[in-house]
Amino acid sequence: MNHKSLTYTLEHRLRLSKKLSVGSTINSLVLAIGLLGLCAPNQSEAATRAFRPYITSVCNRSVSESTLLACNIYHESRGEFYKTKFKAGVSVGLVTLNRARATNKTIKQVILEPNQFSWTLGDKRIKIRNQYDKQSWLESKKIAKLVLQLKNAPEGVYSYADITNGALYYHEKHSKPKWRKDMTKTAKIGSHVFYKTTTTDY
Repeated sequence: MNHKSLTYTLEHRLRLSKKLSVGSTINSLVLAIGLLGLCAPNQSEAATRAFRPYITSVCNRSVSESTLLACNIYHESRGEFYKTKFKAGVSVGLVTLNRARATNKTIKQVILEPNQFSWTLGDKRIKIRNQYDKQSWLESKKIAKLVLQLKNAPEGVYSYADITNGALYYHEKHSKPKWRKDMTKTAKIGSHVFYKTTTTDY
């Protein structure tokens, strides 16, 4: 099955979720992204192909909301895309959305706020060095567009769809940040642990 037919399947599932049961949106989201992943080359395949590195995007305030969200998803979770069946990417997108909803800020403001996402402190370009990077960036853009479909969803639907259970923060399971002691653990997805708090201070 090629990307064109998989994309059709994805869009068809999302249309059905709206017609039949809005509560099933996230299931369609994760499953459909998983289907798209079937076309992704594995790392060993990518390593055997000749590839000329290039820059595909600059992740700053000038790009679209969807592209900047894709940048965040790419930098924060691409290493776990296929291991978690894309739930790692979806969860990063949802945490970003949760912060925007909790603070009445735009997604761009949330992502570019100082000291929130470590990748924003370094090189903000998307560097495609191999086939794995290329496929990960394509999947990041797809995940971002799908997650943004929940942006204006009713509260009940959004809560049901949010696989992070309202998380505003996360950390790698091997790290032990002090701030976690004042928060409630909401989920564990891949190598990340998610938390929420009753405050909206960042």
